[in-house]
Amino acid sequence: MAPSSGGGRVLAWGYVGCLMLLKSTLSCLCLGPLPCCPDATPPESPLASMGRTRRRELTRLLNLAWNTHVQPEREWNCIDISRVGSRDATRAGKWRGSSPTCVVYWAFEWAKLPILAQGLLARPMDGPTPSDDMVVEASGVRQRLFCPVIGCPCSDPTRTAGWTSKETIRSHIDAHLGGALAGEVPAEWLQAHNRQRCSVCGLSVSTRHGVHPTCRPAAREASGPAAGSAGAAPAGIWSGPSFADLLASRTTTLRHVPAAARHAWSQALSRALAAVAHSNTEHAWRQLFLLPQCVLCPPPRGGRKHRKAAGAYTRDRAQRWLEGERQFLWESRHMPARRGGRAAPSDEERRRLATALTREGCDGKACAALLSKGLSPETAATAEELRMLHPSHPAPRARSERDLPASLDIDADAVARALRAFPAGTAPGPSGLRAQHLLDASAPGVVHDGFLRHLTDVVNLLAQGAACNSVAPYLAGAALVAVPKPKGGVRPIAIGEVLRRLTGKCLAESVREDAKAFFWPVQLGVAVPSGVEVAVHAVRSYCARQAKATDRVLVKLDFENAFNTISRDAVLTAVTEHFPHLARWVHWCYRQPSHLLFGAFGVQSAAGVQQGDPLGPLLFACVLQSLGRELKAGPLDLAVFYLDDGVIAGTPAAVGQALRHVQQRAAEVGLRLNLRKCEAVAVGATTADSLTAHLPREILFGASGEGRVARNFELLGAAVGDDDYTAAHTHARCQAAVPLLDAISGLEDPQVGLRLLRACAGHARLVHGMRCTPPKAQLSALEEFDALVQGCFSSLTGLRLTAEQVRQTQRGLALRSAARDAPAAYLASLGGSILACADLDPSFEVAAVPQPSAEHALQLPDG
Repeated sequence: MAPSSGGGRVLAWGYVGCLMLLKSTLSCLCLGPLPCCPDATPPESPLASMGRTRRRELTRLLNLAWNTHVQPEREWNCIDISRVGSRDATRAGKWRGSSPTCVVYWAFEWAKLPILAQGLLARPMDGPTPSDDMVVEASGVRQRLFCPVIGCPCSDPTRTAGWTSKETIRSHIDAHLGGALAGEVPAEWLQAHNRQRCSVCGLSVSTRHGVHPTCRPAAREASGPAAGSAGAAPAGIWSGPSFADLLASRTTTLRHVPAAARHAWSQALSRALAAVAHSNTEHAWRQLFLLPQCVLCPPPRGGRKHRKAAGAYTRDRAQRWLEGERQFLWESRHMPARRGGRAAPSDEERRRLATALTREGCDGKACAALLSKGLSPETAATAEELRMLHPSHPAPRARSERDLPASLDIDADAVARALRAFPAGTAPGPSGLRAQHLLDASAPGVVHDGFLRHLTDVVNLLAQGAACNSVAPYLAGAALVAVPKPKGGVRPIAIGEVLRRLTGKCLAESVREDAKAFFWPVQLGVAVPSGVEVAVHAVRSYCARQAKATDRVLVKLDFENAFNTISRDAVLTAVTEHFPHLARWVHWCYRQPSHLLFGAFGVQSAAGVQQGDPLGPLLFACVLQSLGRELKAGPLDLAVFYLDDGVIAGTPAAVGQALRHVQQRAAEVGLRLNLRKCEAVAVGATTADSLTAHLPREILFGASGEGRVARNFELLGAAVGDDDYTAAHTHARCQAAVPLLDAISGLEDPQVGLRLLRACAGHARLVHGMRCTPPKAQLSALEEFDALVQGCFSSLTGLRLTAEQVRQTQRGLALRSAARDAPAAYLASLGGSILACADLDPSFEVAAVPQPSAEHALQLPDG
């Protein structure tokens, strides 16, 4: 709707006072009576002796009196001060000092007032010519402007009131230029009003400026580095690096955003996220990927002594980003020298890294650093091994996005919870953006308005599968590291982008209850609390119940490279059917091959689910669920899966038939059962010879013909078998902890060592075995482990405590005894799993729980 002319006139003095002042002035000048109409001509009067100041004051008074006393006619017009483009309406009146006198600024058209027309203030210059939007109609009312776009309803004077000036019509013109209204604004109209289209946003701007002030950073970004920056600006427009070049640059980023730079970082990140959510173009996504590498690259000089300078360095780069100097930031980023190889670090390097990680709260990573033997070198041979673990596969069947159900809406609170759930020190993906960077941008006191809202918008954009398709291979890709296996080969570890992991965490939490109802009681690896302990207790109870059986066998299933080879077409079909709210996001991530980066080498991932994906376990288990239900409905006594680890038990004939069924059904979804790694366990009094007629030879015999049928076995890290096997298994685990305890003893900082001893290397190291294994058989090994922990404590502190002193200081030092806690840990796990075990195994009874082990656990140690 066009704005009305509005605006009242301001009177400087009262009507009576004005006339009295005018009368006295005219009488002094002998001008005679004031004419009663505009056509009247005042008598000639000699004014040559009057100075410029007196004539200006007289003219002001005469014009004011004329405006007050005489009705305006066709020869002049007093322009409303609120409609003059060159004068701000706020300057129409202002208070001078503390005086209540209002000084009024009046704007009159030149040569339109009768007094001025007679030459009272004749000057050498004629003054400015009236503008087009201030032309006066015959009635004395200013002519109004109408839209110049042909066909626009606001172009018809009979249908709209119009606008009073080009300033007031500007928003309507911008609506046409921006596409909100149809029609093209004629270039002649813009040129006649000294306007042009902004080179950045496309809206109208004065020809004198060419670019809006708020668009200058984007214009500077498009034209290269600003004047005065290091290096000359290149000719042409800088388009920025491609996705492949950007992610392959391997720019190291800071672990934390310096406190001095967090506000500027939050502002820059908020704008980048808002641009992605608003435009969703490849350019906007590339800018988001570019941001952390340009702004959060490490300063030339690091360390505690230069912390203040590092904060100023990062803050300056964030400000330059906001000003649009993207090319300069990209070309000037600091690239620390990388080690040429990935050889095992020295002991001093391990200790230094572990100390730094502990001070950042990454206790688990600190212990891993102390035991690190290095990663596989980034060579062509290693890259080829990784490619073999990521085989090529045909693209999954295309599905229209419109045919897929919409995702659930994710609110800001869910995004904030998922962001806080990231472990401390979470590694970044190829772009360098870390979860800690997002946390620093949303920290209390530095949070930028709308940051969490913009982040939530981007997460919802991804969850709906509506993000730019060209971004999917890179955002759904990952950085690869190769960890050498003890027996040869490499294990690929994928580190995905933080935005992909954040979206996956939010969606996984939204379907948690549905997943538990869907997978239970076949699959215990997804959405089932204490699923490992439930599986171990149920299997141990089954073996105890069949202790006297002569025709029972248990087989542990092992799929070869399962997560990297499962069919993506099967994954997309299963998730669309059973978890429709995840369908769009999963299709967006997996419908085309993703790019994995291993140093300077690239690996294409065309099959399987990414192990760094929070939804990866759910997607894998979703495909296996139909197979698990078929096994459970068959003649087997027990069939349970924990992700890709399966257990089937029953008669040899039933188990053999189930194995053949598993091989057939697994091949349909891209999986292959590795019989050499599957393990057969003769339950009770069953002999190995009775199994040869039903089970494959690869399971029963090794490559050299030796028998492989076991009586005792390890299941999901817990020992299942007789007391001797359990004791030996626990002793081996205790001995495996000795290298870590020795490494902690060598730390120079005792506070760091004590923290690691409490959190990771001591009691916590054996909690899983304590909860899943009866305590009687492992007490001796646990007591030896307690002695090792006390020895490590003595090496750190120089204190040699007696047994009584140890008992007194356990609470204060938080060095708990594994031997004393084992009975309580086992009973707590067993009691919390009994009902779940009854659902898992129809033959399970509470009375079948091994009574001797439970009774021994109830006999608490003295004291």
